Amino acid sequence: MRIFAAAALSVALCGLAPFHASAQNASIPRNENILVDYYEPHNPELLGDLDPTDPSKAVQEVFEKYRNLKRVHDRVKERKLLERFSQFLAPLKLPGTLRLFTKECGFVNAFYSPSENSITLCLEYVLAREQAAPKEPVAGISREDAIVGGIVTTLLHETGHAISHIFRVPVLGREEDSADQMAAFVMLQFGDRVAMTTVKGALWSWSRANIPLGMGTTSSVQRRVYSDSHSTNGQRFFTFLCMAYGDKPNVFQSYIDAGFIDKVRAANCRRDYEQTQRAFEKTVLPHVDRGLMAKVQSATWFYPEDMGQVPVQTR
Repeated sequence: MRIFAAAALSVALCGLAPFHASAQNASIPRNENILVDYYEPHNPELLGDLDPTDPSKAVQEVFEKYRNLKRVHDRVKERKLLERFSQFLAPLKLPGTLRLFTKECGFVNAFYSPSENSITLCLEYVLAREQAAPKEPVAGISREDAIVGGIVTTLLHETGHAISHIFRVPVLGREEDSADQMAAFVMLQFGDRVAMTTVKGALWSWSRANIPLGMGTTSSVQRRVYSDSHSTNGQRFFTFLCMAYGDKPNVFQSYIDAGFIDKVRAANCRRDYEQTQRAFEKTVLPHVDRGLMAKVQSATWFYPEDMGQVPVQTR
């Protein structure tokens, strides 16, 4: 079931280490039903009357943003991020075309569009991920964990949306929750060290984004958070941690001991994981080429220098 070797994407994406292409990787074909494109960010000098030599703060900020996004664009294109992704998705027997884009979006996000059958990774998201990552470990989460794991989580979440739509996977409850569970399940299929890095990145994402709210008011922020199609960031934090502990209790026991998840909830995490596993086997696995899956499983995508392993700190 390890059909998504997404950990390598983040390595190529973030520039944490050279992308490793092995003979095993070369034997994996690109998925012919996946089309890719890299859209350059908008150059303000070409789109308007802005002069890059203008010393005013507002103009210089516009050009600084452009230069940062251009560096991200050039890096992912040079390392053939999307082409590699189509290799990783080679085992999926897609009935039609899936498009993969990187582009300037004007906001920090990544998303799946069912009308276009496309996954878009915004350049702003990559840049924000790098800028928000901790310089020193926080609660056992290193800078590499935050960047690598966070981008893996996002890509797998959007791929979960694509799979649900393309293969008409039945979803009881909210599709956003299903995509989270699929992402969490998949990232646990690559061994303990990769699981630790990717799950830590997911935990960093949701702990950073969480908004503390008082229950005594009904502010517009509260309405937006609780009426959103996604679960709250705190709930998503515990979804990923519970799935990880349910599959690999020895690996993630330190998070339970440190009090990051309630022990009553932890006792049911194995059941949560097994429910997701059964659903994956019945709904997604029939659309997977087993021969190609074996090749993806045997290839080396993730390297030790890309995984910043540090102890979890007891709170």
